[in-house]
Amino acid sequence: MGVVKVSVSNKDMTDFLQKNYFELFDFPLQFDLSCPTLRVRYRNLQASVHPDQYAGGTAQERRLAVQFSALINQAYLTLKDPLQRGRYLLSLLDDVNEPAHTVQDTALLLEQMSLREEFDEIKKTSPVEVSRLMILIEKIETRQQAVLTDLSACFQHMNETKNTKKASKLLDKYQFFSKLHDEVLELT
Repeated sequence: MGVVKVSVSNKDMTDFLQKNYFELFDFPLQFDLSCPTLRVRYRNLQASVHPDQYAGGTAQERRLAVQFSALINQAYLTLKDPLQRGRYLLSLLDDVNEPAHTVQDTALLLEQMSLREEFDEIKKTSPVEVSRLMILIEKIETRQQAVLTDLSACFQHMNETKNTKKASKLLDKYQFFSKLHDEVLELT
């Protein structure tokens, strides 16, 4: 991927600002992507448009460099996080905006309750039972990975199935496990 140059022409500015995040980083429109490649492309893009490089430029060049840099930062943060990447990808693939996410999967709700109860029991012990905490972390990470695998498969077949509702439900599931994982890690 070549170095992006900030251009002051209106057409170039519009083209750059209208790219979706995948286009910006030269990735196909898909859920799976290489995080190391994403990091390299992020650094290259940021180096090419960093506002410091345009400190001696015109006011418009400096302003564009700041805009481009902010866009690259937002795109990077979105693409590096599986949940944000999945939601963003769905927004690009699905014309219909879904209402607020509500979980209606009974099995998931029961699993959530069970994991939350287990976590609450661990939190009540003093000192915290590290071995139980580590087992819970492993359970959650295993579930997270399983959901990521399902998401990957779902998005790979999205062109044939257009099953955005299934992907959205999987993203909700992943969100639950990610939030719980973060909460549990705070105890470590």
